[in-house]
Amino acid sequence: MATKKLPQVYQSTRQFVMRSTIPVRQKVWPVNYDLNKMAKLCVFQTRTCTPMQFHQRTFSQHQNQLWNSTLNNQDSKIKKDSESEAKEDNIPSNDSHSFLENRSESEIDYESEYKAVSLHGRGRSSQPDDVIFSDLAELDDELLQSIELYTRPALPISPTLAAYVDKSETLSKLVKLGVNLSELDKRGSFKDVLIKLDFDRDIEEKILFLHDIGVEDKNLGKILTKNPFLLVQDVQNLTARRNYLKAKKFTDDAISEIIQKAPYFLNFSIKRLDSKLGFLQQELSLTGDETRYLVVRTPKLVTGKVTTVKRSLFSLRVQMRFPAKELKQLVLKQPRILHTGRYKLMSTFDYLHNKVGIKHKQFVQFPQVFRTSLPRLKERHQYLLKLGRAQYDPTQPGFVSLDKMSKVPDEVFCQDIAKTSVVEFNTFLKTL
Repeated sequence: MATKKLPQVYQSTRQFVMRSTIPVRQKVWPVNYDLNKMAKLCVFQTRTCTPMQFHQRTFSQHQNQLWNSTLNNQDSKIKKDSESEAKEDNIPSNDSHSFLENRSESEIDYESEYKAVSLHGRGRSSQPDDVIFSDLAELDDELLQSIELYTRPALPISPTLAAYVDKSETLSKLVKLGVNLSELDKRGSFKDVLIKLDFDRDIEEKILFLHDIGVEDKNLGKILTKNPFLLVQDVQNLTARRNYLKAKKFTDDAISEIIQKAPYFLNFSIKRLDSKLGFLQQELSLTGDETRYLVVRTPKLVTGKVTTVKRSLFSLRVQMRFPAKELKQLVLKQPRILHTGRYKLMSTFDYLHNKVGIKHKQFVQFPQVFRTSLPRLKERHQYLLKLGRAQYDPTQPGFVSLDKMSKVPDEVFCQDIAKTSVVEFNTFLKTL
């Protein structure tokens, strides 16, 4: 049989076997253990497991087989020796070996064998690293076939899902629905779960469920990209959560809008949904209709972190001293301020209230100012102050509302409020 030099992958694997299994070889492995052959078997095993898993799996499976094989070889050698001695001494072979066959296993002396194994384990392998190996065909055909069936991956190994699209019907159908696989690659171990799903058995019923609640075809890919965990949810649980929203008098259109704005909404259990809705209603003293309006407009108040909402409410209620009635109006007009960071809320309020002179009622009338960039507000205020147009009292002529200060682009701000050109405004910005 033709021989060839072992590839680098086999050489490195053989070195791993030698380094990581010396304690095992000292006590269990037989003297005639073929380290080179085991290195080639190790290549198949390490395709689907870590070195430690290989150590636990491979040696626990094969050590008894190897040891028994050694004992059988030694027994056959003893039998042959006894038969040869019997021929020389004219003694029947059955009588000479009958006692060995009838001995219990505990009576067999393994001391010399353990000493030999221990000596073999402490030293290095007698074969050099660049030894010439025979082809894999020299291994047992049945054993090699079983190893290949056990370790051969169903799909090529790749860090991205795009490499599996041509060979996975599930992924190809998800791509046709508009799912962005590059985003799913960022989901860590979930992509390993996704590859194993069958579209007809595991995914199709979830797609039909989203159709039933009013999700349009063009939005399916976007929803599944943002929340691929819907694909592993139980349809019965999803149906129960939809029925809960209906029981709370959310309309079908409202439910569809909620899911399309916040796909993670359906991941929450009924108990958590009820707890979060109750929290919003009690904290802001909302009616049922106001609670439903708030959730439909900004469903991320439910799917987001409760601690962020609590900190924002604390800043608005305690640090900025908005009364309960004004706080309720503020949140209903701009619910997203509850997801605005506490530092941004405080820095915007401190500048506009303490330095510019904006009152609480004006914040309630134009709450979107909390969502505007603070540097942008400072630049425009300083420019109006230079021009003598920084008038924020609604009872005085030349009043400048916070709505225009925060929302309009520079062209409109310069033309309608500052009464100058954009070039002059940009020149002023260079002086700051």
